[in-house]
Parts: sequence; structure tokens; C-alpha cells
Amino acid sequence: ERLKSNVSTLSSALVRLHHTIETPFESIQTSGTELRNATNALDTLRAVQKLLSAVNKLPEANSKNIDIHRTARKLKEIDELLAADNLSGIHVVDKAVAEVTALSAAIRTKAQEMLRGGLVSGKQADISTALHALATLGVSGRVVSNYLSEAKRETLKALMALDSQSIAAEVAEQSDINKGKELIFSHMERALSEVGSRCSLVLLLMRTVQKQSAPSTVGPSTSAATSSNVSSDDSSAAFADYGSGVAAHLVERLSKLNKKSVVNGVLAAEYPRYFRIVQKFAEVAEPLLVVGGYASAQAWVAKVVEDVEKLFEAHVAEKQRDKLQQIITKLNGLFPRQGADSTVVDLSVDVARPTVPPQANMIDTRPLIKVIGSDLAIGRQDTRLSSFYISTTTSTLTQLLERLNEGHTRVPLTFSPSAQLTVGQLFHISLCNLATSVHSEVSSIVSLTAGTAATTSSQATEATLKLRAVLDSFQTFILRITGTFLAQCGPTLWGAIKTFLADGDTAALDTKVRTVLGRQLLFFIRATPMYESNRLDAANTLLLRAITYYCLQRPGEIDRERLKALPASLGWLGSFERMSSATRTNLRTVTSASANKLSDSSIAQSLHPILQIAILFAQQPEGGGVLLHTAMRVSADQFTVTAASLMSNTSKESQDLVVKQIADAVASAGKGFMPS
Repeated sequence: ERLKSNVSTLSSALVRLHHTIETPFESIQTSGTELRNATNALDTLRAVQKLLSAVNKLPEANSKNIDIHRTARKLKEIDELLAADNLSGIHVVDKAVAEVTALSAAIRTKAQEMLRGGLVSGKQADISTALHALATLGVSGRVVSNYLSEAKRETLKALMALDSQSIAAEVAEQSDINKGKELIFSHMERALSEVGSRCSLVLLLMRTVQKQSAPSTVGPSTSAATSSNVSSDDSSAAFADYGSGVAAHLVERLSKLNKKSVVNGVLAAEYPRYFRIVQKFAEVAEPLLVVGGYASAQAWVAKVVEDVEKLFEAHVAEKQRDKLQQIITKLNGLFPRQGADSTVVDLSVDVARPTVPPQANMIDTRPLIKVIGSDLAIGRQDTRLSSFYISTTTSTLTQLLERLNEGHTRVPLTFSPSAQLTVGQLFHISLCNLATSVHSEVSSIVSLTAGTAATTSSQATEATLKLRAVLDSFQTFILRITGTFLAQCGPTLWGAIKTFLADGDTAALDTKVRTVLGRQLLFFIRATPMYESNRLDAANTLLLRAITYYCLQRPGEIDRERLKALPASLGWLGSFERMSSATRTNLRTVTSASANKLSDSSIAQSLHPILQIAILFAQQPEGGGVLLHTAMRVSADQFTVTAASLMSNTSKESQDLVVKQIADAVASAGKGFMPS
């Protein structure tokens, strides 16, 4: 009973506890659920209201004047609202979403149309606006990639025009070589021009994308949104794919075209034109070539023209070699028969109207010079080819110079006192005139090409220095031959002058000078380096020596009129007016000496030239063709006696001066020049 009573009490307590706690709790819980549902409904209502408000602000999908960038931002905001709240299933929302989806598709379409229109018209503002709108919608990467894929297909389709098979067939049908050549280059220029135009559109798109990917200085919110969208669109791979695909396909097409025999020779012969066409395209498409995997546009060009360039270099070398061989063949025909080099040739030049006879200038160098001039002119305009053209010319001239030196060595150059022209002498004159023609013409061409952009590159400058060195060697060769002729003619002329000083026969001296000139010295062409000045120097030296010789031999019997007649005869060697002022001064001093007697001052003036001559010829080797050396050695005793006689009646001061001058001359002259 007691237990039952306790259980009843506990049960009553539990009932009271339930009514006191649980029932109010359930009531509160129910109220809370109702409140949450009300709150959720209110939030949903607010979201729907906000969404509908945003949707109501959108323009009509078929509206003509839509600001696609601003509309794209609003569409993005609506997408963010839809992503934040699950509003699906609400009739008004579903209806609004359908409108938004339609407008979004319309905006994407309009943006793509604006993008393509901007690329075609070149309006970067339209391209930028379209990309901003597409980036805001999160589809710019896909749109750009799709455009590049389509552009790549169209570009490769344009390259189909470079079909090696059809071009080779067209060229083969042409009977005129020039028409075939123009056909090849017209196909190439059209195809590369078309591809270049398409690449320009892609480059415009690439630059705009890169500009938008860079940090912007517009508003912070706009900049952040745009930058994040654009940078996330990884279109660089698509640009790289386009660049590498077009570059590789173009290399392949041009390579196949070059392998056709009817095309190969044309491209090799017209390489500069081929190079300019390829270079022009590379300059346009360089950024695409770089993103496509090439270090630079030049690297791609080098790959394209590599095979043709090698053929061209061989072609240029062959052209020069062919003209050189023509010269060498003619040169071989000029070599005198064995033992015939001393045979006298009945050939002379009219001294009054000197014209080099064709027998002394039989080899025509103009074909070679024309090829060299054309090559160097092309090289002047092209940095890549400049050093090659110069080096090829250097090689050609080096071979020619070697052959000239061989001829000069093989055929002896001898002279006779009669000054008659021989077969051997005529051969050496022909060698000299040939070398002169090449030297003067090529030197002029090199001077014209010097200083251009193409020839100032390090490689071209080095090649030009080597070419100039070869031209200097040509001049050395020329001077060696002309110097020998002038030196060997000296003794003949000096003998005639001595005879004239003894007998005064002006006609005999004049005849001898004319003979030497007309049968030897006037056979050299006018362009011969330094020949005119060297001939004047020879005449000057002869006149100087004649005056001093005459004064020392006959100090008390000077015939002034005879001395004055010397320049007229020697003037055939060169204008006396151009002889040195020292010689003219000396001549005036001697011829104006009163009473045919030299004063103390005149003695020193008369001895001074011969001392100069002694010092001059002391520096020359024995037997080197020096005009005065032999004659002075023969008359050395007379020189000493005459000098002593001249000084016998002079003052001690003058004697000391002259003795010192003679001592200095003897010391400079060296052993064997005069007796001690």
C-alpha cells in the first residue's frame, strides 16, 4: 500500500512537471518554427524582390542600343543572386530566369559580333568592350579559344594556295622564264599577304587580351573584377597553338615548294626577293612566331630560307667564278711562248695624243666588275647578305691576284738600252692594266657601299677590311710593275741627259724621251694608281740631278740656256709646273748666277740637292733600279774633286758647312757609295 501510494505520488508529480515544462516548451518550439519559416519566407521574398528589381532593370533582349558591358555586369550580379539563394520553383523567379538566360545568350552573341566586327575594322575600343563583356560573363577564354581555332583553320586554308604541285605544273607550262619566275613570286606574295592579314587580326586580339590582363588604373572595383575574369581565361595556350601551327605549316609549304626543280633554281637566283617576301611576313607576325616557340622573327626566317640561302650562296660564287674563269682563260692565252719574251714588238703610242693600244689592255674585266657591282649593291641593302657578298668578292679577287702574281713571276721582265718594247714587257703591262681596271672599279664600288646600315654591322665591317686589304695588295702589285718600268727607264734617260749636257742637242734628247714614253711608259692606262705622280717624281729627280751634275762638272762654265732647255724635254714625263718648288728654286739660283760664277751661298744651294739625292738613294737596295745610284758611284771621284775645287776660294765658314753636309751624306749613304 505504501509502495502504491509512493508510485501514485510520483506519477502525479510527473504529470504536474509535464504541464509545467514540456507543454510550454512545445508551444515555444512551435512558435520558433513559425518564426523561422516567416523569416525564411521574408528573406526569400526580399531575394525575389531584389532579383525581380534587377531583372526589371535589364534591357530588352532584342533592343538595338544595348550597352553590353553594363548589361553583362548586371547579368553577373543576377547570377550571383541566383547562386546565393535557391529560388527555383518559384513561378515569377523561373519566368525571370528564362528572361535572363535569353538576354545572357543575346549579350554573348552581341559581344562576339562586336569582337569580330572590331577585329575586321581594327577598332580596338569595340574589341576591348566585347572582351570586357565576355570576361564579365566568364566566357572570354572560351570565346577567344574558339575564335583562334576558327582563325587557324581559315589561315591554314589560305596556305593551301601554296600548293607546290600545282605551282610547279603552271611554271612548267611557261615558255618564258621570266613569266615563270613572276608566277612563282605572285603565288607566294598573295599567299603570304593573305596569311599576314589574318595574323594581323589575331595579333590585334592578342594585344588587347594582354592589355586587359595587365593591372588596370580604372576604378578599384572595376579593375579587380576585370582583372580576375581576364586572367582566369587562359588564352595564351590558344595563341601559342595558333602561332606554332601557322609557322610550322608555312615552313612545310615553302620547303615543299623549294624542292620542286622548276622552282628551286628561280628561288636561288632571286634569293634577295624571296628573302624580302619572307622577311616582310615575319615582321608582321613576329609576336605570334615568338609565342609559337621561336626566339625571334629572324630565327624563323633563318629556318625558312636556310636551304635556299645555301643554294644562293653557291649561285653567287659560281657567277663570280664563271666571270673570273673567263678572265683567267684569256690571261693564259697572253703568256709568251718560251724564249719569245725578249722579242721586240713593233708598237708605240703617239706621245702628243696618247691612247693605250688594245694590245696592252686585251682582257675585258667589265663582266666581272658588273657582277661584283651588282652583288655589292644588293648587299648594301641587306644586313644578312652584306658580309657574304663582300667575302665572296674578296675570295674572287684573291684568286685573280694569285694568278697575276704567278704570271709576273713566271715571265721575266727585262729591258734593253734601246728602250724597245718586248713581248715580255707587253705581257707585264697587260697584267698591270688588268689589275688597275679591277682595282679602280672595285675600289669605287666599295666606297659607294661604305657607311650604309647593312655594311656597318660587325661582320660586314670585318669583311670590308679584308676586301680593302686585297685591294691594297692589287695596288702593291701595280706599283711593283710601274716602279720597275720607271726605274729601268731611268738609266736610258739619264744617258740621254748627260749627252745633252755635253753637246746641247735638244732634238736628240727630245727624241729619246719620246721613245721611252711612246714605247713603254705610256702603255699604262690612266687609272693606274700613283702612276702620274710617280712619273712626275721621276722627272723631278732627273732634273734635280742634271742641274747638280752639270754645276759640279763645270762649275765655271755654266750654260744657263742649256739648263733652261731641260724642263721642256723632260716635260713629256710630266708638267714641269707640277714639279717641286725646291727644284724650280734651285734652277733659278743656278741660271741667274752672275758672270757664270757661283757665290758662297750658291755653292751650298747647288750642293744641297745632290746631298739630298745621296741620302735618298742610300736608302735604296743595290741594283734596285735607282736612277742615280750607278752614275753617282762612277763619278764619285769627280764629285769629291769638284766639291773641293768649288770650296777652294770660299770662306772658312762656308767650307766647314759644305764639308759637314758631305760628311753627313757619306755617312747616310753607307759603305760603297763613295770612296772614304
